[in-house]
Amino acid sequence: MRVARKFAAAEVVNGMIYVIGGCLVDSWFRSSHWAEVFDPIEGEWEVVPSPVDVKKKRVHGCAVIGDKVYAMADRGGVLYDTKELSWDAVKTGINLGWRGGATVVDGILFSYDYLGKIKNFDENVKWWRELKGLGSGLHKFLCGATMAYVGGNLCVGKKR
Repeated sequence: MRVARKFAAAEVVNGMIYVIGGCLVDSWFRSSHWAEVFDPIEGEWEVVPSPVDVKKKRVHGCAVIGDKVYAMADRGGVLYDTKELSWDAVKTGINLGWRGGATVVDGILFSYDYLGKIKNFDENVKWWRELKGLGSGLHKFLCGATMAYVGGNLCVGKKR
């Protein structure tokens, strides 16, 4: 990466590492590097051209669905389509329910919220549903929860 970052999204799509947000936009250089992509074979970073209106967002979660990187932020999420090389706003249904860490399992988006609930996004009705059968033992993190899908298990952890 060419700039330091905090509150950024990073995901892998088709072997390329995409990093979105997390840098100050107080100079032309940092503003132009708001999103970058790393090609591990070439060993080079490239700028991902980004519209001005997305550059002031503080990203708190990210996930990949298909070829799209979803970056959720404090004032609405954005998505980057890696095939079309285009940006768009995240649709309202996903935006309203995504609070905290997230991961994708078999094309289904899961999110862990600060109340200790795991929800999944139902693409058919464009809304979130609470995952049932987990009991009441999940921790409530005000912030800093993260999720991953590891070895067939949906894992929740707290960022340090």
